[in-house]
Amino acid sequence: MNRAAGWVALAAFVVASRALPARATVVVDQTIPEMARHATLVVRGVVYAQRAQWDEHHRQIITRTFVRTTKALKGSAGPTVVVRQPGGAIGKWRAAVEGEARFRLGEEVVLFLQPFPGVKDEFVLEGMSATKFTVVATKTGPVVTRTLAGLALARPDARGVIRPSAHPPMAPSTMPLAELLRAVRQGSRPAGP
Repeated sequence: MNRAAGWVALAAFVVASRALPARATVVVDQTIPEMARHATLVVRGVVYAQRAQWDEHHRQIITRTFVRTTKALKGSAGPTVVVRQPGGAIGKWRAAVEGEARFRLGEEVVLFLQPFPGVKDEFVLEGMSATKFTVVATKTGPVVTRTLAGLALARPDARGVIRPSAHPPMAPSTMPLAELLRAVRQGSRPAGP
């Protein structure tokens, strides 16, 4: 390749790379009923503890968030649900994954969960932060909010090819709690014949 062609290729790469989204994890954009259908467990609860530690093989930092269950909306939950996520901080070591949910102590949440493979009584969020809703009291009644920071939403097209999702997302980022609960019930019903 001659020098001019090399510069053209480099310039094309720089231009193309500027069009790529910066630091995002791709997850499937879902409606609330779809989230409920895909989740094994949907719970409402309050975050009461978090603990970052090394995983079982001492290879990565994980954070376990402990949620006191106030209601199982789908599936069966004990009094505490443990949500496992990659990342956290231990001493001078820090690890983070774009799009993972952030939890605050005392926060009331609705979570769409799947069992963590191979570890009893631990769960992961079905769609990272897209499937964690925070319950917020307002003058007109409770609403739920979610953050999609660090996520790129996508859906399969008619041929099954994953494409960037249309805007706005399939599920709103803010809605009345009652609307979310209705949609969870709708998605939790068994499929008809």
